[in-house]
Amino acid sequence: MMKSSLLFVFLFPLLLGAQRSNHIRTHDTRSYTFAPSTKQIPDKRAEDVLLPPAADLPCFTAGSDPQRIPDTGFVFGSNLFGDVVVGQRIVNPNAGAFRITAVATAFEFPGEGADDVYLTALVISDPGPDGGEYTFMGESDSIRAGDLRVSQTELLFTSFTFSEPILLNDASFFVAIDFSRAYATDPPPYIGLLSTVPECGDGDNVIIITDDGQSETVDTYKNIYADDAELFFEVTVDDSTTVGIGTPRLANYRVKAFPNPATKFYSLRFEAPQSPSRYSAMLTDLAGRVLLKSEPRAGAGAQLVVDWSVADLAAGLYLYHIDGPEGRQSGKMIKR
Repeated sequence: MMKSSLLFVFLFPLLLGAQRSNHIRTHDTRSYTFAPSTKQIPDKRAEDVLLPPAADLPCFTAGSDPQRIPDTGFVFGSNLFGDVVVGQRIVNPNAGAFRITAVATAFEFPGEGADDVYLTALVISDPGPDGGEYTFMGESDSIRAGDLRVSQTELLFTSFTFSEPILLNDASFFVAIDFSRAYATDPPPYIGLLSTVPECGDGDNVIIITDDGQSETVDTYKNIYADDAELFFEVTVDDSTTVGIGTPRLANYRVKAFPNPATKFYSLRFEAPQSPSRYSAMLTDLAGRVLLKSEPRAGAGAQLVVDWSVADLAAGLYLYHIDGPEGRQSGKMIKR
């Protein structure tokens, strides 16, 4: 079955996938010494590495497991079910805005014919416990499967860099690997991620997006396989207030943006301690082209207000930016 890249897919509806827990899975648990990748932290930057929630549990260092279903493919990767994206929830304990600059994860040896398949890392929003839509936030530079770092005796990480770092304000989010390009042939070559040992962590922290040729559905590993496990991901973030020459400081104006997705109108409400004339707001496309720009007006209390008509914009993903004396806060707007 032919699969297309998820580069332009922004919304993933929360749907329960078909139960696969009756499929026999094979496990090949391997012992290793776990140590996050060492990063050189340049001066005047506050880069840090975030790990999955299960990293606090003893089982996280108990071993790795390339889960497979015989004659079907990887549980956490490409397979005959059509799983195109596999992701892990990450939580940043530090409040405020931050940028994702790199995502690293551990792969099993790719199967025959996989060397020339290109993979990317994705950042996807977390809809939270109340449910909602998973939103595509950004994509890394690509890596050829034949260049992945793999080993039978060590837990090696392959790092995906983001030429355009992804700006987030939400503490909880997903990082994922896009396997969709493996489905250019039928059957697809098998490429998979290593997971923790079974029953380690919370299976609801792992999402699997499946393309059946008609639509994409998203579900958690726990719902699909009635099991718990998490994936080995490292996320490099930068929450420094100065991020290089010419880059605005990150600010948190406590923006409320609605409706999102938008169809005709889009409004921003934010807190600002200084006069409205010292702030500006603009809407850009992903290439940075300014589409709308205005000065906010005073609202209730200390709030400032921006209202835009977006009816003439094409459907897709856009970014808003609020600039002021404290710095810049940016976020996403989805146009339907």
